[in-house]
Amino acid sequence: MKTKSKLKLMKTWSVWVCIGLFLASMPAAAIEDTSPPYLVSPVPEPGAIGVPQCITIKVGIGDDLSGVDEGSITMTVNGAPPEVEPIIEPFYSENGYNLYYILHEMEPGTLVTIEIRAVDLSPNQNVMVDSWQFMLAEMRFDNRVVPVLPDDHAWLDYDREYNKVRFSWTQGFFSEGYRLKLTLPGNSTGTIDFKEGQFDVDLVGVISVEFRIFNRSDWGVLSSVGEIGWQVAPIDTYGNQMNDYTPSRIVRYASGYMPMPLTPEHGALLNQMTPPYFTWETLGDALEYYIVLIRKDEFGQFTSEIIINYVPAFCKEMEVLPGHWETYGNGTWTWTVIAMMPTGHYSDYFLYEFEKLEE
Repeated sequence: MKTKSKLKLMKTWSVWVCIGLFLASMPAAAIEDTSPPYLVSPVPEPGAIGVPQCITIKVGIGDDLSGVDEGSITMTVNGAPPEVEPIIEPFYSENGYNLYYILHEMEPGTLVTIEIRAVDLSPNQNVMVDSWQFMLAEMRFDNRVVPVLPDDHAWLDYDREYNKVRFSWTQGFFSEGYRLKLTLPGNSTGTIDFKEGQFDVDLVGVISVEFRIFNRSDWGVLSSVGEIGWQVAPIDTYGNQMNDYTPSRIVRYASGYMPMPLTPEHGALLNQMTPPYFTWETLGDALEYYIVLIRKDEFGQFTSEIIINYVPAFCKEMEVLPGHWETYGNGTWTWTVIAMMPTGHYSDYFLYEFEKLEE
């Protein structure tokens, strides 16, 4: 009796297993998709006020079943097509897309309505038309930044810069980061983006970034490049540039040990009645003398007007007497100071410009 019951139980179990396997092998009934796509985490948030101009709009378009037809995604701003096509990128982990658009400049206090239309990939072609609103700030914010250091046409020395390459500029309104653009001779360019935590901000809102140069040979590579142009522009959270670059400033890195000109500063404007003092930082080595070379510059070409002065090694300034100053013609002059080394060779040098104004 026990054996028969056991056999009967095994047969019954086998039947149910076979039925289960049969049902599992049957195709599942198709789930009808009747739900349209939907918006995900719009930026700015719906109902936000005080939103800055030129904000980057971001919104996700998702669909849990059939997915979203990318080609069906359209956008309007206050009922009109956008001035430029928005950027549309797929989600990394979900079935949908992200849309990015930099809002064109509008009047302060404008109520902005963003409407998104999208269709899913189901046979029903479910359509979503959804929108949200936000209000721009009542005042216009200027996202531009102003370069601070290095000065235009600065010559930088390894020791005086404490072995660092540094750039600084003023803070921009609503900027989430900054893009530094470097232009090398030949107009080849490169950019570096800095996000929060990658730059310093002082108490008056000056942004600064720095790169450590660990040895003189690396600094020598910089000096061999020649003139380097630098510019900066603000960027938002997503890396979109929020305004134009600042005007280009030129910087050069000194190749070696040389006297540093101090005054007149590069670009100085000098009047007829005030003769300049030419001053410089002296070198510590025992020198023979300094040569102060002053040349007239007309339209980027040096003229025959060249003034050469030999100054003892212990001096660090040269006075121009009023009578001598009168002989300097009006216009642009270039000046430099060169050290005559005990070894008999000349030091490297910096070139500065000043302009003598007409009366």
